[in-house]
Amino acid sequence: MTSASQELPAVAVLTINYNSAPYIGDFLASLEGVGYPNYRLVVVDNASADGSAEEIGRLFPRTVVIANGENLGITGGHNVGIRYCLEEGFDYVLFLNNDTVVSADFLDRLVSAADARTMVAPKTYLHGRPGLLDDTVGDFDWRRGVWRGWLYGKPEPPGFDRPREVSMASLCCLLVHVGVFRDAGLMD
Repeated sequence: MTSASQELPAVAVLTINYNSAPYIGDFLASLEGVGYPNYRLVVVDNASADGSAEEIGRLFPRTVVIANGENLGITGGHNVGIRYCLEEGFDYVLFLNNDTVVSADFLDRLVSAADARTMVAPKTYLHGRPGLLDDTVGDFDWRRGVWRGWLYGKPEPPGFDRPREVSMASLCCLLVHVGVFRDAGLMD
């Protein structure tokens, strides 16, 4: 890392791997193009049996691969990764599904919109279905326990290109300051 990257917040791109061989190459190729200089890919492998953990290390050598002896599921895997990120002193954890493809400037844009009190989720689209949202962000009706205005599989509505506050976002791509985990603890 350059001295300029030392000034930028350190971001751990945390992904859970479980038998991802069919799509991990596209994911890693897109991360190769990311321009943000101060990030590290952290992969928690949940006992994959398809060689994908080894493939990740081969294709993206600067990756930290944490191998679990069993499949701990998404939450258990994330907690293993969060502990690592806290120990290593990262400023942010970016939860990112490993079946995604990202743009070169996505991390710069997320970090510029985040702070210690603001989590950031980008607009995402369904792979191979141009113009249809894969967003699981929006509002949540806490009295009924259901999403309101869920946009999954729908075209982008007017005004959706502006940043806005939401009450719910998934972990498919979510940037979170590590202070959240120091204050609230790990995932249930």
